[in-house]
Amino acid sequence: MSSALPRRSVPLVAAALVTALAGCRGAPPDPAAEGPVRVVGDVAHPTAWNPESIGARFGDRVRSVRHVTKRGVHHPLRAVAVADLLAASEPAIDEDRKNHELAFAVVARARDGYTVTYSYEEIVPYEQEPTIFLAFAEEDGGSLPDRFAPARIVCTGPAKSSMPV
Repeated sequence: MSSALPRRSVPLVAAALVTALAGCRGAPPDPAAEGPVRVVGDVAHPTAWNPESIGARFGDRVRSVRHVTKRGVHHPLRAVAVADLLAASEPAIDEDRKNHELAFAVVARARDGYTVTYSYEEIVPYEQEPTIFLAFAEEDGGSLPDRFAPARIVCTGPAKSSMPV
């Protein structure tokens, strides 16, 4: 007999994008969290980010990632691991519950309503480097093109996919 943990979603929110960290109780975005990218929901500290604040907070963690278009064109971008944004908000994981983090998911919601869900393990891989990033600027520091702004999810794993947020 197995007992399943309740599924919880942990979205990451952006103004036009919306990536929100939300628990099963459906926590609304924190009105105090202002910025085009917000992490809200089942977290101790809701946070809001823009390209400048990401660079200032995670400067040593920002890296260049390569998005490959459908036409095979390589496009270098400045990005931070979604795991770093999530850690800054401190997910409300109960250390007394065995493997409680496995009950979390990260839901990224784009400004056009497109939504994708990642398991906590995909965002914060066990003993491996993260492969899911939030790209917030061109590699040279310039703004992302309007069709991708304010941010873009880039997966550097085997699928090498990305999505504008």
